[in-house]
Amino acid sequence: MLQDLLYKVRIKAVQGSMDVKINSLHTDSRAVTGGSCFIAVKGGVSDGHDFVEAAIVKGAVVIVAENLPSNLIEGITYIQVENTAAAAGIMAHHFYGLPSEGMNLVGVTGTNGKTTVATLLFKLFTKLG
Repeated sequence: MLQDLLYKVRIKAVQGSMDVKINSLHTDSRAVTGGSCFIAVKGGVSDGHDFVEAAIVKGAVVIVAENLPSNLIEGITYIQVENTAAAAGIMAHHFYGLPSEGMNLVGVTGTNGKTTVATLLFKLFTKLG
């Protein structure tokens, strides 16, 4: 349900029902299908807010945006958030079953020795199971 996906998202306003089942999440309006949530992310080349109407035509039932459109359509849920890029990550994390909670990550940074350290760690972790 929509309210589950929005846990920890910084919401500014809601217009419409939070009791909506979402079939998929999209930041590309061309990929939207019936029952989708479209997240209008501002990019370097284009602004997802310019494609809100196209996403609704393709079947989006929820729109997540930083700025809500002036004409709200009946039956569509609009969620205004502080940052759509951050919201997209949080919502995807919940939509796909919190995948990163089952991962252990190790980062190796620096100027020299990254490959050696990464190889040694790989061999160590492999032997330890």
